Amino acid sequence: MPLSVRVLRRFIATHGGAPCPNPPCQHRFLSFPEAELPDLQVRLRDTGFAFTSRVDDECGKWGVGEVVASPLGHLWLEAILPTDLAGHPFLKELTPAQREFLARYPRIDVIRFAPLVSVRGR
Repeated sequence: MPLSVRVLRRFIATHGGAPCPNPPCQHRFLSFPEAELPDLQVRLRDTGFAFTSRVDDECGKWGVGEVVASPLGHLWLEAILPTDLAGHPFLKELTPAQREFLARYPRIDVIRFAPLVSVRGR
């Protein structure tokens, strides 16, 4: 169930958009390959959102409107598109290695996410 802006603003005031300290924050952790972090940071800064592909046991694990901790700070999962490789919205932008990796899985979740602090109108 998506969170209201009021709840998100309260969360920002409490956590400041930084990665969850462990404990006390109870948000689930969404990891990314270390090599992708610089590119994701640039995309988040330039566009305010980015995408990630999840496969195997990660499919169906995340929910639209969920707030997660990550190496990029707290993220808000805005949309999730269940698909397969042929239906991947960024198929032409994927490297051959990424396509080869994703081809091993019959199900792929493409997740659009944004930094939680963007709710403040930054």
